[in-house]
Amino acid sequence: MQIKSRKVVYECPIFKIEEREVLLPSNVAKTFWTMIRPPNVGVVALTNDKKIVLIKEILGEDSKECLLIPGGKVDTYDYTEEDVKEQALTELHEEAGYVPKNIQLLTKHSAPWNTIDRDFFHYVAWDLEDVGQSLEDGESINRFLVTLEEAEEIIKQRKMTSPEEERILEKAIKFFKEKGLLP
Repeated sequence: MQIKSRKVVYECPIFKIEEREVLLPSNVAKTFWTMIRPPNVGVVALTNDKKIVLIKEILGEDSKECLLIPGGKVDTYDYTEEDVKEQALTELHEEAGYVPKNIQLLTKHSAPWNTIDRDFFHYVAWDLEDVGQSLEDGESINRFLVTLEEAEEIIKQRKMTSPEEERILEKAIKFFKEKGLLP
């Protein structure tokens, strides 16, 4: 599919809608309306005493407690990889209260469907300094530190709020093991 033209038809702070004229492989022209979101970042961090940093956040009208990795969104549509890394560091500090000496990109994937377009970046971080949380107004977040065994049980029992976060947690554990940071 080849995009012939793009026009933003609506924009707000968290998404914009783009009208796209495309040429399908069958040589037929078609119009799609695509929601574009700024990139999302997440960080799986490992404390110096070998605990994995997760968060419990109260979300939604029903005040449901969600088990997540620290993360959030980049505040711009036009971003560099450095902007994304800085946002990951900010989210880890704000939501979990840690500043790492080491941070590395673990995965990047895109969701370029006809109806939504968004990039997802996930990092691993270690050699952490505990500086305390710096929550934004309205956030209700508690850090939740787990051992390797507890993290593996969380994955096994599917206790994370999203299957994607379970996959990222699994990849991070594998990374930490390969790096010799976890047994």
